[in-house]
This record gives sequence, structure tokens and C-alpha cells, in this order.
Amino acid sequence: MNQVLAFRRNRTLEFRVTGLAGAHEIAVDPESGEAWVTLGLGGGVARLSPTGAVIRVLGGFAEPYGIALDIPGRRAGLGPGPATMRAAWTGR
Repeated sequence: MNQVLAFRRNRTLEFRVTGLAGAHEIAVDPESGEAWVTLGLGGGVARLSPTGAVIRVLGGFAEPYGIALDIPGRRAGLGPGPATMRAAWTGR
């Protein structure tokens, strides 16, 4: 798939981002609304704004297949903090 679709809670389309080579896994920061997308065919990870604009694409990954956000303090109940992205890749 080369696109990411975002839907509102009422199931209407909010935005569509195209041109993302091999878009596969998505993680969304619930505080900021930013999304991180693995790009399996491009060997990268894209950071998207809450409106669907591509903020940055990080390259150099070999077939990234999973992604998760690490939000400091969330588990300890200390309140929201800035999210950082962690990606996993096959290492090939």
C-alpha cells in the first residue's frame, strides 16, 4: 500500500496521504495527533502531522516492519510527556 488514510470517529475520511512507498504499520501519538508510518519498500519511517502533511522521512532502515511510541510518564501515571518513536526492522 502506498497511502495512509485517516478517518474521524464518525467514519468519514479526514485526509489521505499518498506516495508513501510500502506504507505498512502506523503509530499515532494521542497527545499531539502526529503519526509515524513504516515504509517497507522505501526502507524508512515517515512522520506525519495531525493534518496529514509529511513532516520528515527518516531513511536507512532495512525493511521496517513495526513501530511503537514511547511516551514518558504514561505508564507511571505522571501525566503526558513528549513521545519518541521506536522502530523495528528485519536487519537484512
